[in-house]
Amino acid sequence: MSTLLFPRIYFKGHMSFDPSLANNFEKLYDIANVKLIVPPGETLSSLKSKLPEAMNGSWNNFGTHYARFQDMEVSSVSTKPGENDTTDALVGNTLSLDGKLVDSNPITDNGTQVFFNELRIGDNALGIKLKSTSRMYARLLIFRGRNQMKAEVDQGVGPATNASAVWEVCFAKEDIEFSNATNSAFLHKIQEAMTSEDVQGITMRFHTYRTLYYQNGIMNQTVQTPKTRNELAKYYADGKNFSNPAYSIVSGFIGLWQKTELKGHPQGRYLYRVQQENNILNTAIVEANESLKRLTLDLGETVPEVNKSLEKANLGPLKLSVIYNGTEHLLETLQPEQYNQEAYEKNAGLIDVDLSGISADVWRAISLGSYKLQGDGNNTLVERDDVIIVEKRDAYLDEKEKLTMPIPVRYKGQPAASGSIIAIAKYDTNGAYIETLDSAIVGDKGYFTFEYIPSEPGYNSFIFKLQSDNETIPKFPPRLDVQQYHLNVRVLGFDDQLEANTPDSQLTWSWIYENILSLYDVLNPVMSRKGIDVPLDNRNRIEFLAEKILKFISKDNFESSTYMPVTRELTNGKRKLLERWCNLVIAGINPPEPIQEVAFHFKNNVESIGHPSLFGKCPVAHGKLPG
Repeated sequence: MSTLLFPRIYFKGHMSFDPSLANNFEKLYDIANVKLIVPPGETLSSLKSKLPEAMNGSWNNFGTHYARFQDMEVSSVSTKPGENDTTDALVGNTLSLDGKLVDSNPITDNGTQVFFNELRIGDNALGIKLKSTSRMYARLLIFRGRNQMKAEVDQGVGPATNASAVWEVCFAKEDIEFSNATNSAFLHKIQEAMTSEDVQGITMRFHTYRTLYYQNGIMNQTVQTPKTRNELAKYYADGKNFSNPAYSIVSGFIGLWQKTELKGHPQGRYLYRVQQENNILNTAIVEANESLKRLTLDLGETVPEVNKSLEKANLGPLKLSVIYNGTEHLLETLQPEQYNQEAYEKNAGLIDVDLSGISADVWRAISLGSYKLQGDGNNTLVERDDVIIVEKRDAYLDEKEKLTMPIPVRYKGQPAASGSIIAIAKYDTNGAYIETLDSAIVGDKGYFTFEYIPSEPGYNSFIFKLQSDNETIPKFPPRLDVQQYHLNVRVLGFDDQLEANTPDSQLTWSWIYENILSLYDVLNPVMSRKGIDVPLDNRNRIEFLAEKILKFISKDNFESSTYMPVTRELTNGKRKLLERWCNLVIAGINPPEPIQEVAFHFKNNVESIGHPSLFGKCPVAHGKLPG
């Protein structure tokens, strides 16, 4: 989405994240082969009963994976720079989004996604319903809040309290439904804009930050209200199955998705931190248009909060300039009141700059030069000339499946020249550098094609870098830097042979549970919670739901929030096995147990296991956005 364009809807509120965290622990979960690691001397039954209390490094064992907007409201609307209209009928209406939080890699800080089916603004009396056809990704993950802010928070500090990310998602106009738009002058303008051939639809961009944990009874009505891990463990020891979500503050905006724009990735030229002492500025994005004689600066991730009141750091005047041929041209000087907390929450970090007074030479410098943002002291951002836009940042592959992904490259805001070289580096599951791969060549319209054929299951990330003319050997960091342009690829376990070698006569209930369902039942037993009532160890219940299971696990349902398993870790081979079993059940010809029905009923008489836990001392769940 271009931030230059109007109209805009501004909104703010909170977002809840309710992941189940057992798969964060490498001693319990084999991410490559998608298998449970049962410690010596333990059974599935004993592990399931002991696990919640044993996970002393976890803040949420029974999560639903829901990611939801909460008390999210339209705060103002705008049709031109400098306007924040709070009188339009759309203002004050609620934004509703019920999605599922999924990490493509559960053991690192990277790969957080939200799958959802629709966004609603308002209701049938006045509003919009936007159908989603793609997930959204947490991008530009940074730990922007200073330690002072984290230290001052009274209750609920956790691994991602000072983390933030930007999210963006697009909705095609054929997937947008308006309700009584004429009741709002502003919404009617949005509806009229959908008739333009230059408009593809609507885009939403928002920032999540200042995440608090242990908010039961504060942000929700849950009766179990632990305030620490020790208190949480006591609830688990009593057999309580409840959610303990984390809550992030949200500030965002909604605008038009233009025909020439890409999908689901913040557009513009990116300014990154200069690595020097006491530089606390973070990434900024700039867009300028000579025809509009305007520039928009997105500081949504840029200026950190400094205390629990979320006041922004005062970095003095922020000077935005462009450097070309050794000459620095000052474009705008932003005073602290333009980027402080009040301004940030009002406009989601967007600042519109009038450039009607600059000369043609300066516009040429903007086109060919590099941006710089300078605050007091060493607080400096400089432009990285290339932007490699990985729209679908997290990919899932099955055995024998090939990934072919066209990826656009921008140089100073324009498509990179044909023939440009893209260097590529491969990183392992934990983010360690493995090797530099063969380079790719940019073709017409600024795209290159990345191809990957996995030889084994697992998880890898790939960093892409536009190679400069004088760079013969590309340099890559020893650890994955999520600020770099990258792609994550999750290759699910190779189970095709298992499926081929397993006849229908072997697909008994006990075989299906032990080989497929037990992983999800042990790691995330939320399905047995009262109100959900789908315990995965209950044969009668699962057989009754066989037809629905077929729909939930279908590959065609993958992008939906209803896909099961929610973690997207069902291998192709095991999906086929589960589908075969469901069809046998539906036909009434599923094989009987060979000897005796296996009862997978677990009691709540949790043993006292103390610390270290079943699998040694578990580390604290990773310091990422909740997930």
